[in-house]
Amino acid sequence: MHYTTGQPARADQPLNNTFGLTGVGKLIVDPTTLTFEGQRTGITFGGPPRIALADVANVDYNAATKAFLIRTRNGNHYIIVWTTSAEDAETLWALLPQEKTPEFKADQEHHDRFAKAMKVLGARSYVTPTIIAINLVVFIVMWLAGANLVNPNSEVHIRFGSNYGVLTWTGQKWRLLTSAFLHFGIVHIALNMYALLQGGALVERLFGSTRFALIYLLSALSGSIASGWLDPLRNSAGASGAIFGVYGALLAFMAVRRQDIPPSMLKSISSSAVLFCLYSLVIGWAHPLIDNACHVGGLLAGFVSGAILSRPFTPEARAVEQPARLAVAALVIALPLALLALSAERRLEGRLNQLDTLMRE
Repeated sequence: MHYTTGQPARADQPLNNTFGLTGVGKLIVDPTTLTFEGQRTGITFGGPPRIALADVANVDYNAATKAFLIRTRNGNHYIIVWTTSAEDAETLWALLPQEKTPEFKADQEHHDRFAKAMKVLGARSYVTPTIIAINLVVFIVMWLAGANLVNPNSEVHIRFGSNYGVLTWTGQKWRLLTSAFLHFGIVHIALNMYALLQGGALVERLFGSTRFALIYLLSALSGSIASGWLDPLRNSAGASGAIFGVYGALLAFMAVRRQDIPPSMLKSISSSAVLFCLYSLVIGWAHPLIDNACHVGGLLAGFVSGAILSRPFTPEARAVEQPARLAVAALVIALPLALLALSAERRLEGRLNQLDTLMRE
């Protein structure tokens, strides 16, 4: 049998099992145990992975592809295998437990309801691809204007509206928003747009396009203001603050509307979002050039606005627009941001006075 389809794996494609098994192998079935033999990735200890037959439940079998999804009863382990012949597939299916646990059945039914709701309420996302397109167009225009693809030209970024504190906090507040659509080089925009593509479409479908757009803009502003407050002399740009806000809103929805999400999906998505945020923040703290203040500011704004704007994932709830709730979300985020912006202006004045004193000395 095979532990992969035989097709070349994509870079972002996860393993088809929790044991790191790849390629061609064997499945040995005895009266009490399943033993999986084959090549494994990473560091391994002991012999081949084994699962007691008594711990196996909720197996899925696709006769057309001769594929099996074998799960443990507690859900801690899973493995997908492809048998090499239809005869082997039928033999294996007869040997495996056929039990479907009540929890698994309930989760599958919830998946079906969620999928139907997604087709009605979130069939397409419009804001996410529009934002990505705007970022790409701006990036190309800046490149043509002299911004380097690898080594950024700060003068070009400042001219196009980066969040340069000396200008932002002395009258050019519009830079707080325009900077969220500028990027320092090809790697910067590639990473940000990939992260936005991965999370944005789902979050937009969960909240609706209007609410998603508000969350994105509030998070972008929050990230820019937090960045300028921490270092008022910094020249910053990028969509990462807004993107952290997108993932913050996703976590808020999972917390506030957890009953609307199938349990297995809730666990998977929440874990992925938390790991993305933690990993990115740790990398940010380790690299001084990464604007972690922007990340934290965007994340907090996204979580708070997401908690306010979350609503039941049903057609009935979506039919009520609730403009007052949009206004509340905007005010709750805007008021502390206004105070933080005033503090940033004073911090800039203090820093400039310090520099002036040093130059005179």
